[in-house]
Amino acid sequence: CGHAASTLYKLHAGQTASWLSDLLIAFGLLASQLDKLVVATDDKRIYDAVIAFGGNAVMTSESCNNGTERCLEVLQTLRDRGEKYDIVVNIQVA
Repeated sequence: CGHAASTLYKLHAGQTASWLSDLLIAFGLLASQLDKLVVATDDKRIYDAVIAFGGNAVMTSESCNNGTERCLEVLQTLRDRGEKYDIVVNIQVA
């Protein structure tokens, strides 16, 4: 079917490097099953780590109150870039 799916993933800034490394491996596995996976974060360290392993990341405003707002901000950014998605999945770590 030609529909793209996007997962926007919010990470919390206080997580350890080891935890982040494990999560990035999981992203790689998940990304292989999706048309596009985007990490949404307001933390430059997380952004840099995702970009370093070849992933897609978008910096968001620190003013987002929750993951849903962060997801919407990234979706709007992607739309401004001309990308269109029929399905968006917002996955958050508690």
